[in-house]
Amino acid sequence: MKTRLNPLSSLVRWALACATLGLLSACGGGGSDGDDAQRQYPAAAPAALSGPVAGHVDRLQEVRARLGLAPLSWDGRLAQAAQSHADYLTRHSAVGHAEDPALAGFTGAGYWERANRAGYARAMGETIIHGNATTYEEGRSYLDALLYSPGHRAYLLASDLDEFGVGGIPLTTVLGRSGNHLRRVAVTFPFDGQENVYTSVILSLSGSLAGRVVVSSFQLRDRATGADVAVQPWPNEGTGAVLFKPEQQLAFGTWYDATVTGTVDGVTVQKTVAFKTN
Repeated sequence: MKTRLNPLSSLVRWALACATLGLLSACGGGGSDGDDAQRQYPAAAPAALSGPVAGHVDRLQEVRARLGLAPLSWDGRLAQAAQSHADYLTRHSAVGHAEDPALAGFTGAGYWERANRAGYARAMGETIIHGNATTYEEGRSYLDALLYSPGHRAYLLASDLDEFGVGGIPLTTVLGRSGNHLRRVAVTFPFDGQENVYTSVILSLSGSLAGRVVVSSFQLRDRATGADVAVQPWPNEGTGAVLFKPEQQLAFGTWYDATVTGTVDGVTVQKTVAFKTN
C-alpha cells in the first residue's frame, strides 16, 4: 500500500523558505524576565492535542513509521521548552532559535538551555516553521514542508532521537534522546512508495543524527523511459546524512526509482525506493 503526501501548497512553500534549522550546539547564559521566565505550560499528552500542533505530531509519527523508525515519545518538558519559545517568537515578531535575555518572555538563549530549564538535559535539536497554521491539516502540511529541508529532515527522522515536544504557533519541535539503546535504521528520503514528491527534491540517506554514512553508489532512474538522471552531491548542513540533488528539475507526475548502496552507522545498506513527483 502506497502512502500519499499532501501536495505542497504555495503557503507551505513560502513557509519552507522561512523555516530555520536547530544546531547541535547551543548558545549559553542569560538572565530571566521575572514571572515570565517561571511560567509553566501544560505538559499535554498527544491525545489531548488539537489543531495544527496535533496535525504536526500525527504527521511526523506517520512518516517515521513509514520509514521503519520507532515512534517518538512525548515529553512534557520538551513541550514546555517548545511552547515557551514559540510564545517568545510571537511576542516579539521574531524568527530563529535564539532569545535575547533583555526581552520579555526570555526562557533561554538556545533550545538546549530552554529544555534544561524545563528539566530536560538531553535536548539535541529544534525545528521551527513560521506561518499562520490554524487547522489540523495545515499542521500536517507544514510537517511535510519541513521534510523537504534536508537539515530539518535529519533531526525529525534521526534514528537515535526518541523523545519530543511540540508547541506553537509558530510550530516548534524540540527533540531529545532518552539514553536508551535504540535500533539504528537507514533512512531514505523520499521513502518507498511516496507520492506527490516535490520536483526539486534533494534526496538523502541518513541514520543516527551524528552517525557516519558512506555511499558507494547511487542511481536515479526515470521508470517510464529507463533513462538515468544525473545527480550531484549536496552539502549536508553539518549532519551525518549524504545528500544528492538532481542536476535538472524532475519531471512532473513521473515515477522514479532510486538505488543506493553503502554503509549507515557501520551497517551495509542496499536499498531501492520508488517515488512519484507532483
